[in-house]
Amino acid sequence: MAQHHTLSLLLSVYTIAFELFFFLSIFFPRTAPFFLANAFLFQLGLHVTAGHGFFQHMVLVLLLLVFLDPDWWRGWVNRYFGGFLSRWRPQEAL
Repeated sequence: MAQHHTLSLLLSVYTIAFELFFFLSIFFPRTAPFFLANAFLFQLGLHVTAGHGFFQHMVLVLLLLVFLDPDWWRGWVNRYFGGFLSRWRPQEAL
């Protein structure tokens, strides 16, 4: 990363902006899934580029993403995967 000065600078600005505006997800709850997905990708990027394994943070962000607004991700999956979740029904117990 040290050889790519421009990329390092852009990622530094992105990090500061992301952390400064993360609180907006409290006041605008519909933006929370985007911030949480972005936070997961941010943690994953830290692991890939620098080897920092914040796995507990990744798990927490994924759990928050799934349970914070389940209608959001359910609607997203239905929209992009052809209604897979709306057609799926658990089998009745015999």
